Amino acid sequence: MDRIPVILNVDTGIDDALAIAVASASDVIEILAITTSFGNNSVDKTTENTLRITELIGLDAPVAAGAEKPLLSQANVKVFGSAAQGYDGLGGKSGLLPYPVSGAADLSCIELMAKKISECSRKVVIVSTCALTNIAVLLLSYPDIKNRIDGIAFSGGAVYTGNVLPTVEANLLADPEAAQIVLKSGIRMLLCGMDASNEAYVTFEDRERLRLANTRPSAFFYEALKGYSDHYENLLLKEGSPLYDVVPVAWLIDPKLVKTKPYYVEIDLNGYYTRGATVADVQRIWNKAPNAAVAVEVDRERICDLVIDSLRKLR
Repeated sequence: MDRIPVILNVDTGIDDALAIAVASASDVIEILAITTSFGNNSVDKTTENTLRITELIGLDAPVAAGAEKPLLSQANVKVFGSAAQGYDGLGGKSGLLPYPVSGAADLSCIELMAKKISECSRKVVIVSTCALTNIAVLLLSYPDIKNRIDGIAFSGGAVYTGNVLPTVEANLLADPEAAQIVLKSGIRMLLCGMDASNEAYVTFEDRERLRLANTRPSAFFYEALKGYSDHYENLLLKEGSPLYDVVPVAWLIDPKLVKTKPYYVEIDLNGYYTRGATVADVQRIWNKAPNAAVAVEVDRERICDLVIDSLRKLR
């Protein structure tokens, strides 16, 4: 069976790095390119993290630096930095990673995405684990290219909760206008929000399985997950640290791992307390056709198995 051609759009922190590793190890996915964005850290740092992760796992795919900031400059919040991810975006463990042999591509991330999508013989899926700024700029710059995109799987949003504001998730707050542009594009979309992805977590026992896998990637992620897990366990007052960005990749590999429901979704652009909120018409009040499949449930055990099995494959 032909593998699914995929472009990854990331702001590489710990869970983005795991998503890259799982996608790289999969027999289902062909990674055409990786683009980077501000988010967990500055775009310079997320690009460096991406290059060092690809070096660690032996992935030969072009990496291009992307957005440094959101589409509109009047963002009223700090748009990068994460207590969960550590000062370097990788739990303070980036020093354990090899330095890349080659650097980022000479092309801009928009040019690289357009080139890879146009040249591919099949429609391409974009998996985005960060703000949707790069994707929005791509669609605005190349309006016809949406016909060559099979779908966008996005890690972000929250129908009923939030993590930076009571009702707002970080990847959407980082650039609400970009998210609205993508949702209104007509491209089919999977939205893996916090409501479901909170349940895709690793426990202490799962992390021990990583240690016992005894590969270079598993050893790195075992170390990187220590502080990440401590942060979430203290924050949520329960064992387990969520792997948000792994969920859309897991869905692409095996759709049965993520249960979804079709909703019409918009992004609140004007609310004082709710700017960036995911507004899903769960009750069909607007009577509009759904524009997104929204994750409502995940298979935690099988997603953890997928992560650990993937890291066993990568040497």
